[in-house]
Amino acid sequence: MEYGAIQICKIEEKKDTLTIYELKYLPIGTNWNWELIQIAKQEILVTEGNLIANPQIPDLEKFIIEETEQTQFLNSLKKGNGFGAEWESDLGKLEVLSLLGNKKAWEILKNYEEFTEDKTDGALAEQWKDALATVEWINEK
Repeated sequence: MEYGAIQICKIEEKKDTLTIYELKYLPIGTNWNWELIQIAKQEILVTEGNLIANPQIPDLEKFIIEETEQTQFLNSLKKGNGFGAEWESDLGKLEVLSLLGNKKAWEILKNYEEFTEDKTDGALAEQWKDALATVEWINEK
């Protein structure tokens, strides 16, 4: 089991169990404010003197983005317009909507370079790949 320096975690200790909750900032708040949300958990147990580390599993905290907000955001995105100044916010919103099961958001997120007709690099590429990995991992489990 391994956690990196940039992962945000909360640790909870109860008797013979240590639970590690992985957290992530996502735009789930009012007016798309970025908030820390739980996305996964892992339990480490002591059973009959043995240390057992269960695999990390998705454990997405419940949140709601109203349909009108989803539609308004998705309609504001224009194919072929590049990334724009709000690329970080746009990627965060696409990730959130994809986690909620919005198929249009997921298609745009998966094909972000094709949709924007621009090539990702640096921080943008990193956020995009992280968003893809998070959505794929949570949805496959």
